[in-house]
Amino acid sequence: MGKMTTRLAGIAGILFVILIAVPGFASGAPPDTADGPAKFLAYVMHNRSALIVSGFLGAAADFFVVFFLGGLYVALRRLGASPVMLVASVIAIVLTGALASAGGAIEA
Repeated sequence: MGKMTTRLAGIAGILFVILIAVPGFASGAPPDTADGPAKFLAYVMHNRSALIVSGFLGAAADFFVVFFLGGLYVALRRLGASPVMLVASVIAIVLTGALASAGGAIEA
């Protein structure tokens, strides 16, 4: 893996974090559960476009995390990391993506 590919994998990691973080702030805070369904429906109708864009950005983050994960694996392997560290890094990123996707699905 060349220096440029390593740099691109790092940039992909940064894009992943941004694309996962931005959707949480794009649509504002949802109403409290005690406010009732009418207020929640008004929130969804008012923020419909932001919620759709948030879902798209979260899904687009998956592309970048796969590339970052490959770069991270190669970099850790080149540095002589133990197999436990390699597996732990893969599991951490997969869990992050799964929780982010689940959160986006619940919000949508």
